[in-house]
Amino acid sequence: MASYKFDPKTGRARIFFRLGGIQHNKRLKLGNQREAARLAAQVEQTHVDLELGRLTLPEGADVLAFVVSGGKVVERPEPVSTAFPGAASPKGPVTIGDLFEAYRADPPPNLQESTRKMTEIHFRRILEVCPKATVPEFDKAAVQSYVRERAKAKYRGKPIHRDTIAKELKTLRRAWVAERCPDVPPAPFTLRELTFPKAVQKPAFMTWSEIEREIGRGGLKEREIEDLWIVSGSTRDRSASSSGSYGSRATRIGCIRWRASQRSPGRGARNSAAVGSRTGGSTTGW
Repeated sequence: MASYKFDPKTGRARIFFRLGGIQHNKRLKLGNQREAARLAAQVEQTHVDLELGRLTLPEGADVLAFVVSGGKVVERPEPVSTAFPGAASPKGPVTIGDLFEAYRADPPPNLQESTRKMTEIHFRRILEVCPKATVPEFDKAAVQSYVRERAKAKYRGKPIHRDTIAKELKTLRRAWVAERCPDVPPAPFTLRELTFPKAVQKPAFMTWSEIEREIGRGGLKEREIEDLWIVSGSTRDRSASSSGSYGSRATRIGCIRWRASQRSPGRGARNSAAVGSRTGGSTTGW
């Protein structure tokens, strides 16, 4: 059974069919939805002829070319040069950059602007590591090498997270399987086959008072203190409601350290006595 999807914005249709238990699809530039439906009916008829024996798939034939053409084309057509129509393309192997350029020229429909921006960021990161890589040489080993190189990089003093690397490779695979360039073999990798760096263990959840005590002990760097606040989910509103508005994050950390120092043995009692002597009042409950 053949089916199709037509995008009126780009004028492109994707034809789907299953042959020999394998799912096939072909993306073509068509004029309208009626032509897409007509082509899907032709593919369906070719599929029926193959099952009934009226047609025989030649040995070594390209399945997509044979079925879509109604059994008239055995091999996939050679790509032609855009500069010299009708002549064979003198260009060398397709590069990863070519995949990205073709994907930019014909993006999927209904792609949100935020997704487009993130896709461009992923393209840049991949080309920074593999600027001249070609599709034939970009095999599973090359992809694993990319993972190792990206894991060595840092952003704001921290290693690149494994999820970020996985998202970049998902974008690469999406551009690879989009069939925007001719003569591109199937993607040679899946994320399950790759080895990613271990995830950084995040600090355990801590309550507000536990964070204050941890900071009061000292020995923590500013970034480690930031991580404690982020993991705990503490907000400025809570700090403002319990101890007044601290202003900036650095000021808040300084105030927390000061409050923790007041609770330390000996020093807190001396400070309380000093405050009581200056104010002339009681320090009970301070």
